[in-house]
Amino acid sequence: MLDSLMSWLSSAEFMPHGFCYQWRSDLLSLHVVSDLLIVLSYYSIPFALLVFVRRRTDLAYRWVLHLFGLFIFLCGTTHLMSILTVWMPAYWLAGAIKVATAAVSLVTAVLIWPLLPKLLALPSPRQLLEANRELAKTLAAHEAVEQQLRKLSLALEYSSSMVVITDIHGNIEYCNPAFCRVTGYSAEELIGQKPSILKSGFTDDTVYRDLWAAIAGGGEWQGELLDRKKNGELYWALEYIAPIKDEQGRVSQYVAVSHDISELKNSEETIKRLAFYDPLTDLPNRALFRERLDQAWCGRGAKADLSRCCTWIWIASRISTTPWAIWRGTGCWWPWGSAYATCCGRSIRWRGWAATSSRSSCPTSAARKKWAALRRRSSAL
Repeated sequence: MLDSLMSWLSSAEFMPHGFCYQWRSDLLSLHVVSDLLIVLSYYSIPFALLVFVRRRTDLAYRWVLHLFGLFIFLCGTTHLMSILTVWMPAYWLAGAIKVATAAVSLVTAVLIWPLLPKLLALPSPRQLLEANRELAKTLAAHEAVEQQLRKLSLALEYSSSMVVITDIHGNIEYCNPAFCRVTGYSAEELIGQKPSILKSGFTDDTVYRDLWAAIAGGGEWQGELLDRKKNGELYWALEYIAPIKDEQGRVSQYVAVSHDISELKNSEETIKRLAFYDPLTDLPNRALFRERLDQAWCGRGAKADLSRCCTWIWIASRISTTPWAIWRGTGCWWPWGSAYATCCGRSIRWRGWAATSSRSSCPTSAARKKWAALRRRSSAL
């Protein structure tokens, strides 16, 4: 077996290829040196590809490089056999190596053409560099947006205004600490709830209907609501509610910014009470009387039938040392001392004098002199 293999490798019945060159040294040197350089080059390329594949583990289609390396290695081997056959007639071995080279070449050619579009689709280094630059710009923009969002988040966290964000169904998605601090609820208790959890029942239902009608139509709403805290305490809130729209213009959320105006409301009530009630006796004063009388008189045509309305006024004697007068576009009255007035139709009679809607019916100079005499008499008393 070994002898037959050696005889097959040696091919003693054939002549070496050097006889074809007539053993000319110049011709032999030309072919041998060129084949030797080709062999060295072909053998170095597969090793370079092997090192490249081992270091670049992220490469796609690694098997293509392995196939090319094997093909180039076999090509170099055929040139090595060309050098060997110059002195040894191992043509069977050289032919077997060529068959192996042809098989690998055929497989490479068959596989490379379908794979070519996929290889062309792979980004080039220049494209990767451009993509990296665009990615760097995008990251910088995202960092700027993130920084801006962080600032807005801190502004909401430390703002004294109450901010609530809900979905389109009215479920609370976010509330800032100021809202929790005023209402007494924690963020965990409010998330997922509806703002109606704060409803006190003292705000008219028409206000809520107007509110939802405004924001459901994509508009804004601003007004005052009387809400209830977690501990049952009532508070006034000045609300501003607006929709949040997406890129297509559809409402995705609602944001409500409110302020606690309870102290302002209390101050207004205190000022109003001081203006219309006596601070010592806590009884209504003349300013409230004038306002109510003006309202009754001005509402004669709209809400009240003044012809059927009778107003009785009793003024305690000697409340003041000076007469007091009420002068309006509807008439002129000069009351004094213990008196009563009956208001019927368009005239008011006071101690026999009539005050109508015309200023011509006001007291004459003689009447004023009589009032002056009454004032002097009261001052003497």
